[in-house]
Amino acid sequence: MMFWIFTILCFVRSCMAVTVAIDGKEVDCSYNCVCCEGGTSKCRFDNICLQGCIETITGHRCHHSCPENCYTCEFTNGNPCYTCKNTYYDKNSLCSKRCSVGCKNGTCNDDGMCSPCKADFGGPRCQPCIPGKYGSDCILNCANQNCRCTTDIDCISCKNGFKDKSTFCQTPCSNGCQNGICNDDGMCNCTSGFNGTTCSDCISGYHGTHCNELCSVGCVNSQCSKDSTCSCRDYFEGTTCDTCSDGRHGDHCEQVCSVGCNKTRACDRNNGSCECLPNFKGIKCEQCIDGFYGQSCDLPCPDNCKGGTCSRNEGTHDCVDGYSGDNCTTPCDNICATCLQYSTSYCVSCLNGYTGTTCRCPPNCICAIETDICISCTNGYDNPEQQCTCQSKYCLQNECDQCINVFYVDNNACCECPENCKDGTCKGGPECISGCIDGFYGLDCSQSCLSLSTGCLRCTQTDGKCLECSDGFYPNDYGSCINCSISCMSGLCNSAKVNGCINGLEDKDCSERRIYIGSSTIRALSALSVVLGISLICTAAGCYLWNRRRSKPTEPEDQLETEMTYEQLQRQTHEPTYTNADENYSVLSM
Repeated sequence: MMFWIFTILCFVRSCMAVTVAIDGKEVDCSYNCVCCEGGTSKCRFDNICLQGCIETITGHRCHHSCPENCYTCEFTNGNPCYTCKNTYYDKNSLCSKRCSVGCKNGTCNDDGMCSPCKADFGGPRCQPCIPGKYGSDCILNCANQNCRCTTDIDCISCKNGFKDKSTFCQTPCSNGCQNGICNDDGMCNCTSGFNGTTCSDCISGYHGTHCNELCSVGCVNSQCSKDSTCSCRDYFEGTTCDTCSDGRHGDHCEQVCSVGCNKTRACDRNNGSCECLPNFKGIKCEQCIDGFYGQSCDLPCPDNCKGGTCSRNEGTHDCVDGYSGDNCTTPCDNICATCLQYSTSYCVSCLNGYTGTTCRCPPNCICAIETDICISCTNGYDNPEQQCTCQSKYCLQNECDQCINVFYVDNNACCECPENCKDGTCKGGPECISGCIDGFYGLDCSQSCLSLSTGCLRCTQTDGKCLECSDGFYPNDYGSCINCSISCMSGLCNSAKVNGCINGLEDKDCSERRIYIGSSTIRALSALSVVLGISLICTAAGCYLWNRRRSKPTEPEDQLETEMTYEQLQRQTHEPTYTNADENYSVLSM
């Protein structure tokens, strides 16, 4: 009996024995401490393993295998499972799932994914077969290579990049689909630049296979179809509206080709260059050749343009010295040697040593900015108060108390006498000691006689009273020039007011007329006057006597009176006529 019990226990023990390979030897873990991690030395007196069990074994005394297909597990009771044996995965299910046969070496991650795959297997878990293959080992070919199939002639889905399994996946997905992948109906997520449910349209303003090309700026609202055709804006033409209309250029065809362009003003859209008409030059034919200006470059440049060249539009360039204005025809002010082109009074350079924008700063002077006030001297000259006209080199002695002729002493320097001094002599002040040249007055002869009286040619130095006037004027008693009488010969008169009269007028101002009677014509007129006078007297006398006779008898005294009257008339008739030319005239006051 005992024998059979012993035999049964031995059989059960052998059936339940757990063996592992340690260092190449098979070891039965049913014995105490043999499967402890670190060996028997890591086993306690009560046969408890101190550092756990070796791989695939669990329990305090390491007598039991890890559950199911776990390779490592919790050592007290085997749960949870830490890792799976090769070809298995999902430790949460105690590694109950087997890796795909398509996984290389048969191993996979705990989620079943593996990489790389065996040949002709695909997918993240290396299953199923790649499109175009079928069978357990994926070595059989599908009839349609874009299909996934279970038999050679069916099509259960399309490979990536194709759609519509009903047509055996002959249609590729749109270029706009992300990663080239779409659903069987073609719908997909769009990449940048594409639009629509199947991502086959370009977003607004773009065109091209990859929708990465901008529509032409010539398209209305910058909208075009995928093949770039569109409706054109003004000044654009062509199916894609990328060409300017004739005579236009620029990014937006907004610029007009130059009138100097040949061939109906056609020019390059990008830079406006063209072939030039005669008299034009430049890349865009916008300039005239030298010597011409105007819209058609057919007008010769003005004579006073420097170098004979001028700008096309205004006809101006740089003027020769002394001229200004758009056409270089306006002389600069007399004080300027040269002036600004658009200001005749703004001097660029001056004459006779003058400086400043108005050329009023005297030679050898440094003037305050934009004024003609001399504040200091240059070139060895002294006395800014005297416009820097003084120099010590004209002194006759070291003390400089005497100067050579035409100079006078001022502040230890010799200053030049005023230019209007007669004989160029003067003294300190300055004062012109020999008087002024004609036309000037004052101590320094700096004032013009004309400033006091128009037409005055010479006047007194002290008070400027006019002594001599220009033609057509004469000085009156107050020293002013007044107009000659209109009766003066040729309209001229002198200081004595007489220069000959016209129309028989005489006297100092040609205001009286002398009538001559010495000629035969005058004598005849005089005789006729006498005859008429006598006739008038006789008539008067006859009328008188007639009236007397009618009023009373004739008396002797009346007869006597009549006879006396007659005798007086006879004497007047027989008086001698004038023979002296000086006596034969009458003066009529005018």
